[in-house]
Amino acid sequence: MASTLPLAVTQKSKNETTNFTSVKTLSESPDFNNSIPSSYTFDNENEIVTDPDEVNDPIPVIDYSLLVNGNHDQRTKTVHDIGKACEEWGFFMVINHFVPKSVMEKMVDQVFAFFNLREEEKQEYAGPTPNSKMISKSPPQSVGPPPIRFLIGSSTIYIRTPSPTVLVTRGVLRSLTSVAKWPKYMFISEDNPHLSSRETSAEYSKRTWKLGRELLKGISESLGLEANYIDRTMNLASGLQMLAANLYPPCPQPELAMGMPPHSDHGLLNLLIQNGVSGLQVLHNGKWINVSSTSNCFLVLVSDHLEVQNKPFLLIH
Repeated sequence: MASTLPLAVTQKSKNETTNFTSVKTLSESPDFNNSIPSSYTFDNENEIVTDPDEVNDPIPVIDYSLLVNGNHDQRTKTVHDIGKACEEWGFFMVINHFVPKSVMEKMVDQVFAFFNLREEEKQEYAGPTPNSKMISKSPPQSVGPPPIRFLIGSSTIYIRTPSPTVLVTRGVLRSLTSVAKWPKYMFISEDNPHLSSRETSAEYSKRTWKLGRELLKGISESLGLEANYIDRTMNLASGLQMLAANLYPPCPQPELAMGMPPHSDHGLLNLLIQNGVSGLQVLHNGKWINVSSTSNCFLVLVSDHLEVQNKPFLLIH
């Protein structure tokens, strides 16, 4: 779930007033080296967290190469495994996905380059007003008071792809209708070498778009439908792909505010990569499972639209 944040938030700490415009600037403030604002905390005392090796049924792993290049028996089994993963977990890992590791690493590096820009540079790409309709359906009252109830330790960039127009920066979710107000080639700037990632973002978007659509073919077949059913029904040829990048700075009190609150994701499928630091947890059979950060692997999450369309599927949290 993306987070929302007012353009300037004021927190009082140690009898001083501190203004910050993103979680990153907050994390770098000397006022918050040892503690976090109370509005960032949420109660997770009743959550049961388990490591993957303590779960009887392991996290599903799908070999993508067998889906697209395997023989009949291999492909049939892979389709069955995808359907089972969607129904029982709402989540699976994908290996042998044909997205070069170098492209994935460059994409992550470019995201960090953007987050490490000065705040005034990032301000140039800020949009007008947050759009709460794009936030997932988690209950707002579960995470502190407004206006920062959804902001639990992250900053977010959203990019519309394959035409890479940035919609969101600094943790503020922008309306899709404001896209015309954004610089056409943000994140691929000719003038700023830190933002010169046109080829990287285009290549990453193209390959993940193909990966996602092929996985949806497998999902369609697992439901007893023709391979292109979901693709055609949802008109994905003219659909919207979003690239979201979340930054989670080190938290001095992770037991009080550990990333995001429980949530589901917007869209059909979420293809997630991590930067080598584990932090993702998924809900399975009433327990939160820690998902290890695995190199050169995509984590695939069943999202709202796919769950609504296909009732047997489990919506992952």
